[in-house]
Amino acid sequence: MKPDEKADLVEHLDELRTRIIRSLVYLAVGAVAGWLLYPATYRWLLAPVMRPLEQMHGLMMINSVMEAFMTQVQVSLYTALALASPLVLWELWAFVAPGLTPSERRAARPILPTSVLLFIVGVALFYVTAPRMFAFMLGFTPPGVRVQLLLQKQIVQITRMFLAFGLCFQLPLVLAFLIQVNILSTDTMRRHRREAILAIAVLAAVITPSQDWVTMTVLAAPLVLLYEGTIWWGCLATRKRQ
Repeated sequence: MKPDEKADLVEHLDELRTRIIRSLVYLAVGAVAGWLLYPATYRWLLAPVMRPLEQMHGLMMINSVMEAFMTQVQVSLYTALALASPLVLWELWAFVAPGLTPSERRAARPILPTSVLLFIVGVALFYVTAPRMFAFMLGFTPPGVRVQLLLQKQIVQITRMFLAFGLCFQLPLVLAFLIQVNILSTDTMRRHRREAILAIAVLAAVITPSQDWVTMTVLAAPLVLLYEGTIWWGCLATRKRQ
């Protein structure tokens, strides 16, 4: 290895270490904020299930001495990841961007804000539809049975659903990337539109635990619209490239 190349490698490793340390600091600050904001975050997370639960005169329970404490730790870590993830992604982008060409940087620059925006839309969609979903599932409770839910288990379930809805809304970014690198074409997407809609419907059925048609439609319909929007964007991008 030439001295110049060795110096460049050492410089890149130093920069990587600095950005990793910054990311860890962001997570630590986010964890402290999550601990302080826990009462509000706890109420916000459990609001979709507490409304139908209270209507049925049910209870939210803990079954061990440590469960309440561990739940607060868990929610604080979730909050830290949510608060720090945009900054961590920015550090990653700042490390990778200098190695890209100007055209690649222009193409990749909208990805981060678009990804965050789509994730927020997915989370908001679940938050709006979740009360109906939980009410549907609790509606199967036999007469005379009192509903008692475990706190930590419900926190984990709701967080996973938030993550699932947010990740589903990253679909157009994945498709746009495949179009951009010529792995996928808009003609192929048009030809396989029916199969794509069927796959989206199956995905919505798997993700929504209630599996009632209203909740599945609320998730599937925006994904179908995003699929069509990606085709439209792909046509414009292909025409511009040509």
